Amino acid sequence: MPQPSHTPHPNITIAPPTPLTIPLLKRLNTLLLPIPYPQTFYSEILPSPLLTRLTRLAFYNPPPSSSPSAQPICIGAIRCRLEPHGKLYVMTLCTLSPYRGLGVAGRLLEAVVGSGVREVYAHVWEMNVEGIGWYARRGFEVGAVVGGYYRRLRPDGARVVRRWVGVVEWVGKEGVVEEDEGEESGDEEEEEGREGEERFGDGESVRDEKSEPEGNREAQEGSGPKHHGGDGGEAVEE
Repeated sequence: MPQPSHTPHPNITIAPPTPLTIPLLKRLNTLLLPIPYPQTFYSEILPSPLLTRLTRLAFYNPPPSSSPSAQPICIGAIRCRLEPHGKLYVMTLCTLSPYRGLGVAGRLLEAVVGSGVREVYAHVWEMNVEGIGWYARRGFEVGAVVGGYYRRLRPDGARVVRRWVGVVEWVGKEGVVEEDEGEESGDEEEEEGREGEERFGDGESVRDEKSEPEGNREAQEGSGPKHHGGDGGEAVEE
């Protein structure tokens, strides 16, 4: 995915989910996103090779000089679903505020786009100018406002951001294959999550901060969507 030139931070790594890190994903989403997701949103990831492939976490690894016993800090995460015809829908994407501006959200998004993906899209709250700009800078087309998308926000509309992926961007990428039964068809899971209520919609807090990580603080909350498409719960950066 094209994005502003950004040298990867040497202390930040992107990793697939494991039994030990799924709780960190849940904690991060709970902290940053205003809509609670049902337990199934997390428990179904590891049993599915596809969902595991479409979920990634970002970790900040403190340098040994800071503290020999310091443990990696989960600072961001993404979870997507694959829809028919190679469409990748971003369900949640968030980054802790002290680590925004370091290219974390862009690296997470890039990590889940594999060969076979033809389009990436998400919903962003219409008033989230920074979030919309984040996508626009990465080549996403910004669509018209979809009214009534959010239950808890005023105004309640969302903009669909969409980007078509070219073959060149698949080079060297792991393949993404649709599974039978349309795993992650989405509506049931989203309705459950919404009963609780999230942004890719948005709640993304996108910033242009360039500061170095300062510690594990709370990120700003996003806010969320009302129906299909995804909560897009997001608190992103760069």
